[in-house]
Amino acid sequence: MAQTQTAVQLDAKIGVKGASPIIEATDNAAQPLAHVVHGGVQCPSPEAWTPFEREEPGRGKQVHGEVTISRPFGTSGKLMAGFWRTGPTSPGCNTDGSHTIRYSSPLGDETACIIDGTATMTVLATGKKFHVGPGTIISSPHGLEVEWDIDGPYFKKFWAIFGSSDSDTPKVNPPLELQVNHISDDPPEWTEYHFVEPKEGAQVCGELYFIRDRGSSAGTMLS
Repeated sequence: MAQTQTAVQLDAKIGVKGASPIIEATDNAAQPLAHVVHGGVQCPSPEAWTPFEREEPGRGKQVHGEVTISRPFGTSGKLMAGFWRTGPTSPGCNTDGSHTIRYSSPLGDETACIIDGTATMTVLATGKKFHVGPGTIISSPHGLEVEWDIDGPYFKKFWAIFGSSDSDTPKVNPPLELQVNHISDDPPEWTEYHFVEPKEGAQVCGELYFIRDRGSSAGTMLS
């Protein structure tokens, strides 16, 4: 029996709409008082996927691929996370699963990691190209228009979006550029991870390095 799919709309001011109640990418004032630990799996169940519908500035309503939301909000700022995929039967795709989409991260700064498939990304303002595949980490600034030429038959990425998409939010200068890294990168910048837990005090655990240490708007975006 064929399933009826309801499009999920990621709107720059409203959030995510679908058959279920509206999930808003709102500021922390609207979030639950209790902390929530969010989790998910790499392959959500078929009924969790819905067509990815959004408003692209200057292009209007767009429907490309399918999306599932694993985290609809954060404890501060605006935070969402989930998966996006394309394939032969996905909205907007060709019968061989290939796909071309222009995407400007309209909801905010996005960090994504490719799980399956390959693509060529072109920054429309500069013509700079990146060839990406499994393990590629992509840092996409809010408002930077990028063309994705996705190879068939399948493509999937995990994404996390943080920040404000409001037009009156101060933007950093100079604007951020598209940044592409890989999970196997081993730069010399690794350093001990020092942090302070409210109850346990100062802690040292493992090592980290920053891919991006600021966001494109007044919000803080680290990855």
